[in-house]
Amino acid sequence: MSALTPESVTAQMAHVEAALFVAREVDGACELAALGNNDSALLELEKRRAALHALVARLVDDMTAWVLHRCDCFADAEGGVRVEHVGASVQWAVWLNVNKNPRLKVVEFPAIGVHIDIQKQLALAPIAICAEVLTGRGV
Repeated sequence: MSALTPESVTAQMAHVEAALFVAREVDGACELAALGNNDSALLELEKRRAALHALVARLVDDMTAWVLHRCDCFADAEGGVRVEHVGASVQWAVWLNVNKNPRLKVVEFPAIGVHIDIQKQLALAPIAICAEVLTGRGV
């Protein structure tokens, strides 16, 4: 399976949400196969579930790279870059250290409820931090 080239954070996250929905459906089918002692079906479904989770990881990674490559489009008035998205099954955020501010000690993603304390050495380094939270059954 190949991932889609992101058009926007919202559009890419819609693809992530869709893949997670299908993964949850596969989880239900796995339960039925296990209850029916259908080992061959269960094995095939587990392969499909693994492929779906690999697709989700690729979609998120591609979106992160897309945002970092276009960081100027996401900069705030002070030149900082922080992008967040909250969906039904996934929360995602990325912060890019463009200002390299030695006073910055905390990176906050209020939309997804993540706060990260960073050391002074990192506050001066050209780094990015990405956080993702997948929710729901089978994730």
